[in-house]
Amino acid sequence: MAIITLPTSFNFSRVSRFSLERRSNVLRARYTGQRQTIIYPYAMWMLEGELREYDGIGAGAIRGFLALLEGQKNTFLLPVPGYIGPSTGYALTNALTNGITAVRAVSIAIDGLSNSVNLFNIGDFFTIQDELKIVTAAVATNGSGQATVSFQPPLRAAVADNIALTIQNPTCLMTASEDDIASWGIAPPVRQTTRFSAIEAI
Repeated sequence: MAIITLPTSFNFSRVSRFSLERRSNVLRARYTGQRQTIIYPYAMWMLEGELREYDGIGAGAIRGFLALLEGQKNTFLLPVPGYIGPSTGYALTNALTNGITAVRAVSIAIDGLSNSVNLFNIGDFFTIQDELKIVTAAVATNGSGQATVSFQPPLRAAVADNIALTIQNPTCLMTASEDDIASWGIAPPVRQTTRFSAIEAI
């Protein structure tokens, strides 16, 4: 399984769905109506959208990329649609983990940041070890440039000390969600239209 590089011209005209899909079992008692819920400890990012119309070399680059994915075999690093960096305006990229974080954790200690600044607002994104996370509470650093970030979904792998977080232009490791991803349409005057769907590679 290889990671295929996105063409520089890769861009969406519309993203109809970028979602975090979870799995659970919900049981409801017939007599009381009380429910019991089992939430499984994983979740996957899903995407459905349409690439902008291409012609010429741009169209060829997209066709080549789709072919190189080999259906659902290979992966690619997808930038989070419509997102560049923290909505706080924090622009540095030197965040490192501060200590070891266990699998299934939903918070992580970090350091190496600017002192006493707003780092994340709720709903911001970051990437750690190719796992995309969404921040669930606002984060500010202390006077030593340290902070604790709460997030979802839980970590799928343990994280060692001094591992970098990607907080500017975070990405998600994705794969095509269907085998026939290498398909496109042609609209006059010879412009290529492409529907695109992907699922997180876990």
